[in-house]
Amino acid sequence: MKLPILMPDVAEQRYDCHGCSNCCRSLVVHLTAADRQRIDAGKWAERLGTAPYVRLGGEWVLAHRDGGGCVFLTDSGRCAIHAEFGAEVKPLACRLYPFTTIRSHGRENIGLRFDCKSVAESRGSSLVRHSQSVAKLVALWEAEGPPQRAGQADLVRGTAMTDLEYATALKQVDGWLTSDGPAMARIRGVAMLAATLSEARLDRVRGERFDELLSILIADLPRRVNDEVVDEAPSRPQLRLLREWVFAHLEYATFDDMRAGFLTRLRGRFAQLARARAMANGRGRVPRLDRTEGDVTFEKVEEVAAGSPSDENAIAALLVRYLRVRVAGGAAWGPGHGGHPFAIGLQATLLSLAVTGWVARWHAALGGRSTCSVEDWAAALGRVDRTATRSPVLRGTAAGLRLRYLSGESGIERLLGRYLGMSDVRST
Repeated sequence: MKLPILMPDVAEQRYDCHGCSNCCRSLVVHLTAADRQRIDAGKWAERLGTAPYVRLGGEWVLAHRDGGGCVFLTDSGRCAIHAEFGAEVKPLACRLYPFTTIRSHGRENIGLRFDCKSVAESRGSSLVRHSQSVAKLVALWEAEGPPQRAGQADLVRGTAMTDLEYATALKQVDGWLTSDGPAMARIRGVAMLAATLSEARLDRVRGERFDELLSILIADLPRRVNDEVVDEAPSRPQLRLLREWVFAHLEYATFDDMRAGFLTRLRGRFAQLARARAMANGRGRVPRLDRTEGDVTFEKVEEVAAGSPSDENAIAALLVRYLRVRVAGGAAWGPGHGGHPFAIGLQATLLSLAVTGWVARWHAALGGRSTCSVEDWAAALGRVDRTATRSPVLRGTAAGLRLRYLSGESGIERLLGRYLGMSDVRST
């Protein structure tokens, strides 16, 4: 089924591969049957002296060397397949990365993964330059990959959006994000919009009325951002949930974890529970997160400033760019974001920005810095986005209940104010 392919219309987002090979060191690459045939044709098992791919969780994936890294990654940081046979022979998932595709509402929504350093730093060509190559890869995935079901976003739980409502929501939210005014004010406006929509009976406002409602609410956002100042600090329960959300974003299974024996996995599970309790308590030393060694306390993390005055605009622009790509790529709500309904998905996406603020502070504190740099924020965004739309912990009923709780008493907005420093921003 050939669907229109929609590349994000985000002029400030650029990308080209710069050969950092980070994706080759940390990601688990799933293979199609055609991928395996191409690898077998290259006689790689004999040449490498080890299996080039293995069975993992019922699927075939590229093997990793001991200690991490794809089995095809050379000492010079190159892909052995690419170096010898060219990019077109590499596994399809490798060729598509960092682009993502979400099939919903009669379209293929193309997004980007910010765990790619070049994406986070917006280095390279405009996205339009990649349109044809991505379209070809999507067509190959349709031909070679597993059957792809078209998803559909919910307006509210149990009530699906129409194609028109889905397109309207994308256009209206992105329209606000590209409006005039400070970037942080636009982020705060989305938080206000999402909070209002989460309390509305959207199942009673359909079609053109839904468009009218969004237009009215968004037209009122400049006034609300100016007048409705939320200067309360987050409550202890809100901060606890934020730290638990941080842990959920930074805790994931590596290739070695998934291949480990039962006893090793059991010990790892107990260690994970201990780290989770430490994060929830939020006192003393921060446990090991994202496999990063360091000795820093929660108190030290909270003392780190969000950024210097000279970096504020660049940090805000990075976050708005990320939001726009998430929205345009179909990863802000619906099938591209854990099945969350429209307003709840928007709130989860915004909460990931507050998580990014905490992680940026942790990143800076580990480096002995008292103020976050733009690089700290970009690195934090990469860590967070790796799991933001993929972790099973961040989707489903339990995640929805946490988001519902945080929506009350301006919880998400208070957390954004604390970790993005945007509680006192104005629209003009």
